[in-house]
Amino acid sequence: MQLLLDLGNTRAHLARSPGPGQLGEVLHVAHATGRAEWEAFVAGVEEAWIASVVPAVIPEVRSWLRERGVSSRLLDAGSSPVELDVVTPKTVGADRIANALWAARAHPGRATIVIDLGTAITFEVVDAQGVFRGGAIAPGLRAQAGALAAGTAQLPPVAIQGVPAALGRDTPSSIAAGVFWGVVGLVETLTRRLTDQLEGPVGVVATGGDAVRIADACPAIEEVVPDLTLVGMSFLERS
Repeated sequence: MQLLLDLGNTRAHLARSPGPGQLGEVLHVAHATGRAEWEAFVAGVEEAWIASVVPAVIPEVRSWLRERGVSSRLLDAGSSPVELDVVTPKTVGADRIANALWAARAHPGRATIVIDLGTAITFEVVDAQGVFRGGAIAPGLRAQAGALAAGTAQLPPVAIQGVPAALGRDTPSSIAAGVFWGVVGLVETLTRRLTDQLEGPVGVVATGGDAVRIADACPAIEEVVPDLTLVGMSFLERS
């Protein structure tokens, strides 16, 4: 049994994996809640893989695991099983590598675009040979709404719920409309342009906290795969 930890900007995602492409129990928890909820995932586990977009938390997490007898390895450009055909491979985030690994293993022989809709929106482009070719990064729904509130004098903070109407009837609903449908347009346009860079049929898969509601409004997305990043990590080397 292998422990997988995907440490995002706001939440930690943990899973116990019995084998490649397989997830057992999964836990999604805010970083602020501490480690108490992690304890049950450590029992009976001897090794772990960590993918983190927050470098500052890595030493503390590895120390916490070590105290419980769990050895850990970091997913990064140096440990990536996927070829990173980009200008600066060392700067590719661990979550993007895991998403690319999922595409290479789950869709062998087929080009795939993985769209991760979370705090940031990332597009991972993997060609039919399983090579990561790059992609795009944009702010997510909450990041965009937060930037408006922080950068203007009168626009309020807005929590975007569900699928808002395109026609806002007051300031909060107008912000929700602009941000949400702007993200839908971003996904549609970038997917089309990225597909033009690839040969053959291209699969378009979404994951992340906002994936379902964006996918419902976005014909370009063919499939939503929950916990795709963790499933990708399950393909990493085992002792």
